[in-house]
Amino acid sequence: MAQPIKRVTITKRKEPLTDFATLAIVGRHAARSARAKAIENGVGYTFAKEGRIMKKNADGSTQVVKIMDDFDDFPSLEDELCQG
Repeated sequence: MAQPIKRVTITKRKEPLTDFATLAIVGRHAARSARAKAIENGVGYTFAKEGRIMKKNADGSTQVVKIMDDFDDFPSLEDELCQG
């Protein structure tokens, strides 16, 4: 007996490189994964938080690397990707 074929609606998909919401989600996932792998392998990582550049060491300790003068001028994802 023939099985019915499931219909799939055809919709225009967003271009992944211009869909900044999707890029932000992918970026957060990649960063979270990279942090976990770094700690798992005994390596620290650097990140920005509240106007400070911080380093998280493999032992869990955190240190301030630099205090940023003007962290309101930090470029958005769209500004960073659309340089030209």
